[in-house]
Amino acid sequence: MLNQRKAFALTVSPAGSIDPRPVALFIDDRTPDPEGDACSVALLSHIRAVHSLGYRCCFMASRMLSTLEDQLRLEQEGIACLMPPLYGCPEEALRQLGAKLEVVYLHRLNNAESYAALTRAFAPTATIIWNVAELTSLRLHRQAAIECRPECERSACRLELRENMCAWMTDFILTYSSVEARHLSRAVPTANVHLVPWAAPLSVYKRRNPNTPVIAFVGEFAHDSALDAAEWLVLAIMPLLRKTTPDLHCRLIGSAMPPALRALATKDVEIIETLPNLADNLTDVSLCVAPLRFGAGITRQALDAWSVGLPIVMTSIAAEGLLHLADRTWRPSLADTPTTFAEGITAFLDPAIGRKQVTAGRKILKTRFSEQAVATALSPLLPAIPQDINNSDPTLLN
Repeated sequence: MLNQRKAFALTVSPAGSIDPRPVALFIDDRTPDPEGDACSVALLSHIRAVHSLGYRCCFMASRMLSTLEDQLRLEQEGIACLMPPLYGCPEEALRQLGAKLEVVYLHRLNNAESYAALTRAFAPTATIIWNVAELTSLRLHRQAAIECRPECERSACRLELRENMCAWMTDFILTYSSVEARHLSRAVPTANVHLVPWAAPLSVYKRRNPNTPVIAFVGEFAHDSALDAAEWLVLAIMPLLRKTTPDLHCRLIGSAMPPALRALATKDVEIIETLPNLADNLTDVSLCVAPLRFGAGITRQALDAWSVGLPIVMTSIAAEGLLHLADRTWRPSLADTPTTFAEGITAFLDPAIGRKQVTAGRKILKTRFSEQAVATALSPLLPAIPQDINNSDPTLLN
């Protein structure tokens, strides 16, 4: 118990005074993991940016309780992980920290719905930031159209109402996609919507020339959009590729793979569960693909591919919010039918064509998805830190 109290106390300076920096509380379903899904990676990037801007950052999980391993991992980065028995739930954290909070960052719709009003009650002066993660209603509208599912359309309409309510309740709304930003701004004209990227660092990559060409689709298969993309790739696109490039192999890499997806494995379709280091499964890959037919936000596939020096062929949905679709530089990379997608894959198996795209893609990572770009985008949203923070209230997380 004593060790946990020490873990949640503010750092004490050599002079004996308690750390006076302003406090930002982050709330998400589960503890962000740098090796986890895109949402975890993006959230952790934002926490690091706020920490670098001079804030004391603490995190509280709302659905899956943090473990001692999670606590240690975050605290190694200077992030306090709030856990039972001192903090049983986010409501308890808001009640205890209360007016001492400068910023409350709510990740995903369910946390904005659950804790925006509570934040107003317990921390009335705090700036409330809602990161939509993904505008789920937009994804469901598109899924309903692709799959001809009226019940999905009804769910999308209900979700859209909930999203709009959260946009009204919070001070700032964060999204990764300019398309989502325009959609929210039209629906809620008073919403203060901001585009904030996450950091996608460049990797030092090693290539191993395969005996046969290999394409890879990396997905989070708990999502319907990734499952649909994998099925479309294997059942609609691969038959065309077998005619033009009969020695080509397809690799599906990801987590939460259901039995229906595993059943797609054949002699030229390989199924691999994600390993801790994704790059290990890409060393012999010639080309990545992102055959998403519906979705929202910015997909991680292109960023991961460019990070390790691989080109990618993708649908316009997968490129949305990331590329200017009218830019002639990217037109060869985009395809929305099985025939054009297969043709794009065949073209990008030429290393010269692939290198040109990778150069342009890594330039995007350096300029738009750097740690500095994240901090620059978040800085105007945070309350200014007083020049003399030694005069601020010293009783924060104690």
